[in-house]
Amino acid sequence: MFQMAHMAPTLAWAGQPRDDKNGATTKMESVSMRVVANLNICQGHARCEDLCPEIFSTDAIEGKVVIAQPEFPAELEEKVRIAVRNCPEGALRVAKGGKA
Repeated sequence: MFQMAHMAPTLAWAGQPRDDKNGATTKMESVSMRVVANLNICQGHARCEDLCPEIFSTDAIEGKVVIAQPEFPAELEEKVRIAVRNCPEGALRVAKGGKA
């Protein structure tokens, strides 16, 4: 009788190394990420601007969010996601690149 070793499947997410069919690590995939605002529900709390001023600012007249840079670099992803989660109205979301 022989034993088979249990092999867990390898999952690769965007931005993580992927294994090719021989098990070698290949270069990282780059998936463009962008932030999207729903101005109909934004109330201008400006938490997003406080948490990530590199991406978010506030309109001086209406007080609503202005996204200075919709597509953001990977090094800002954590800050952007924290800002999105902290929007009390849920007016922000992160989407994969392209049109949101």
